Amino acid sequence: STLVGNVGTREFVAVFTSTDNNYKDIEVVVNVTVAKKKLTFENIQSLYEYDGTAKSISYILNGFVDGLSTEDITVRGNSSQTIVGEKVLTLVVDHSQYYSEELVVTLKVIKGNPSITFDEFYEITWYEGIKLSDLTTPQYISWIDSTTELLVGDNQIFKVVYVDPDPNYNEVIGTYTVSIKKIETEITYSGSNSTIYNGNDVDLSSFINHNNKASNANLVVYSNTPHYVTTDENGYLFYNGLEQGVHEIYYVDNT
Repeated sequence: STLVGNVGTREFVAVFTSTDNNYKDIEVVVNVTVAKKKLTFENIQSLYEYDGTAKSISYILNGFVDGLSTEDITVRGNSSQTIVGEKVLTLVVDHSQYYSEELVVTLKVIKGNPSITFDEFYEITWYEGIKLSDLTTPQYISWIDSTTELLVGDNQIFKVVYVDPDPNYNEVIGTYTVSIKKIETEITYSGSNSTIYNGNDVDLSSFINHNNKASNANLVVYSNTPHYVTTDENGYLFYNGLEQGVHEIYYVDNT
């Protein structure tokens, strides 16, 4: 047997010898043509999510056999892409034993999703006018609606957004938990804790000291029956018609 060799047409002389010695050997000239092998690109990956590293086209070359080096496969154009965007590349196989194969591919990198967790928890005592904007968030994270006024309540859920300083990453929406506690106003007495009713208004301001001025606060002055009063802008209260005896004062939450 004779190897026919590489791609091309070759002439061979074939000798046919009969088993009958009465016949002469016959020589025949045979032309043998070796055609190029067809190659195809398959399983092409050209779409990637950004992660900060360079991306290149990945593929399988169907028909790839021994004798064909990866050096025979070239890429026209810049073969990698790092940032978000796309570029058109041409894969080329140029080898003497194979059909020339060209494939145009778009290498595309889309925005990635950063690794971020939302585990902040806020526990704040209510005060007048408090808003989400008063609660400090970690770097690159902000409240979606920072103007939201906060009310007393536990485990309230509010949305936040993370914006990575690298513009090749997507924004990520998350939530933070906020608990707003009731305000605590301590009321103590100073001086005498009793007075003689004389038919006039009783000014209790001289008896009350508090560590957190309760302007326009609802209080209950209680002895035998409750008497509901509201302090003025300075936190003072005035009430007419208290019964004789010892009186207790309670702070009433607006809720």
